[in-house]
Amino acid sequence: MGLAQLQSWGRAQLLHDRVRLSTSSPADLLRPDVNAVHVRRCSPVHPRRLRQEAERLGVGFRSKVLADTRRPAPAAEELVRALREPEVREWLQADICQLLALFGPGLLGYRRVSARLEVLAGTPCPRWHADHVGVRCLVTYLGPGTQVVENRHVKRRWLWGGEGGVAVAGVAAAAPHTCAGEGDLLFLKGHAAPGNYGMGAVHRSPDLSTTSTSSSSSSSSSSSSEGGCSSGGQGRGEAAMAGRGHAAESGSSDGLGAALTRGGGAGGGLGVLVAGAPPLRLLLTIDDVVGSAEDCGCGRPHGEGEGAEAGAHLADASLTLAP
Repeated sequence: MGLAQLQSWGRAQLLHDRVRLSTSSPADLLRPDVNAVHVRRCSPVHPRRLRQEAERLGVGFRSKVLADTRRPAPAAEELVRALREPEVREWLQADICQLLALFGPGLLGYRRVSARLEVLAGTPCPRWHADHVGVRCLVTYLGPGTQVVENRHVKRRWLWGGEGGVAVAGVAAAAPHTCAGEGDLLFLKGHAAPGNYGMGAVHRSPDLSTTSTSSSSSSSSSSSSEGGCSSGGQGRGEAAMAGRGHAAESGSSDGLGAALTRGGGAGGGLGVLVAGAPPLRLLLTIDDVVGSAEDCGCGRPHGEGEGAEAGAHLADASLTLAP
């Protein structure tokens, strides 16, 4: 272990509980006292159409690209190429294009990022953990979203063996946590983000085995629903304003929030799935990991589990390089 690591760990001990989750806008990721951003949004596409598309693609489907954040359109187009429903494909392509641009010079400063769109039916990362990445964006277009807990409810420990490091020692049993809703933006700073070592956002996958198929709500264990369309008009407006602001920063002509609120009335309420159907997730992941493998930090080895769940746990080397 190096002196720099220990110094960063010492700094994390002093600042840890002051670092929080923001519900404002992705620009808050630039703040040293923010390690996660959750922006609520509404989907213009009815959940039933998303569900039908996810079922057609099948559990284990995964589309992956390396994207140039300065030219995100080709990567977004490649990522959704397998989708057949025009309404779903066009919306996802436009949304992903804008999200890739947010990682670029206009905001986060990454030249290249990796992105994957996948259909999940299991719980790939059931443990509370923090990622060893710079920034990761998670958008669950269908199904229950990723759960995140604030630093003040987390205990961490230093790994003295080998090269050292930091791990999540535990999360308070009664700690409130936020569960992202369908279409919501969830940005998570990892340990590799500048000044954030030892303070990576702690999160986990939702447990689909206990998820009600009649309502995949965006809820907090201590509050009422936080899902985009289930919130009031004020919440939707705030999300739209956040999206417009960041579109301007990244040079996009249309805001993320505005793109998702257009036509939202026709889509009905979020969180409505086909009654009796097994829960599925259509998940988008964007991050700065562009190597052959990534360690999410949840403690499960690569390939653990069976079938599609094992393949869905971590990204692999078979990334398509978008032109």
